[in-house]
Formats: sequence, C-alpha cells, structure tokens
Amino acid sequence: MNYTVRMATLDDADNMALCHTDAFPNQFMTVMGLKWLAALYSFYIEHENGVSIIAVNDNGAVVGLAVGGDTNIRGEFLSLAKKKYIFRLFWKFLTKKIVRTKILGQVFGRKTTLPPEVLLIKKNEVGFGVLLSIGVKSEYVGKGVAGSVMTSFIEACSKLYKNLRLSVHSDNDRAIAFYKKYAWREVYDDGDSKGFHYKY
Repeated sequence: MNYTVRMATLDDADNMALCHTDAFPNQFMTVMGLKWLAALYSFYIEHENGVSIIAVNDNGAVVGLAVGGDTNIRGEFLSLAKKKYIFRLFWKFLTKKIVRTKILGQVFGRKTTLPPEVLLIKKNEVGFGVLLSIGVKSEYVGKGVAGSVMTSFIEACSKLYKNLRLSVHSDNDRAIAFYKKYAWREVYDDGDSKGFHYKY
C-alpha cells in the first residue's frame, strides 16, 4: 500500500474528516459529523500556527493524519463553532450521550490534585505546541503510516515550538506504547487521561 506524506491543503479537509471518522469511531468529534470535522481541519490548515500533516494514497484519499499546533487554536475554533453550529451542538447534546458527557465534563470537571508544574502543561499555559489528533484509516493500520505522519509532524513543529504535548485516554495502551516509541515522555496521569511531553 503506497502513500505519500505531505502538508495538508484546504482541498484535503473533507478527506481528512473521512479519515478521522474511520480512525475514531464513536468519539466526540466524530459524532459531531463530517461537516464539523472538515471545518475543524480547515481551521487548523488555515491557521498560521497550525500544523497539518497527511498521508495520501495513490487515489488521493487521506489515509493518515497528524494535526495540531498552538495550544489556543482548538479554543479559537470552538468559540467560533459554538456560534456557527449552535443548532448542531444543541441537537447532538440532546441525542448523543457522548456529547453530553464531554460538554458537561468540561463545565463541571472534577478537581485535580496534580502538581502545579503538571497543571501548567495540562491547562495549556506554558506555550507548548499540541498534537490534537493522529489517526490512520483502519486498512492502513500497521503499514507505517502513523509513524510517518508523526515523524513529519514533529519535524514541522520544530520550526514553531520548543516543546509539544498531547493527552490520551489512560486505557489506550496501544497509543501510549506508540507515543513512548517516538520519544514522548509521560508527565501526568489523572486517572482519565495521561499527558505526554515531547522536548526538542
């Protein structure tokens, strides 16, 4: 299975949404729908501090992606999306448990007793770049795509950031092993998620 790794363009956003949906079934952003995902990825592609890496097969389909950038980009997108997609958010809140859980968790999140230096990383207050998502279409899992987009993402971010961070569900053993393989260091575990730090 051949593929090429490159920076994404706006023309790739719809295809990135399809890849995301395949890679992350039943997750919050997937449940929000293809239009929401395409808007999210378009926002990162257009943002001056965003980094969007994709793997594309011979037919032009996106088979892998690694997207992130400045810690504030996601918040900027959500602020705009709340206004633009208010009815979609409301409907998904009413009809999808995962959306209710995510939104209510952010509003009424439990207190944490993590050390102050870890809280700074977790709360995006130290100027790190962030890996928002990395995913691979199911038929390309195990073909080296994830490693290729990760390596390219880290390299592209080196021009913008001195440090990177990410978070992952604590029970996602496969992803945790993958991040450690690519020199990400675990810096916290709050029971629900683990945080990782990459230092150049």
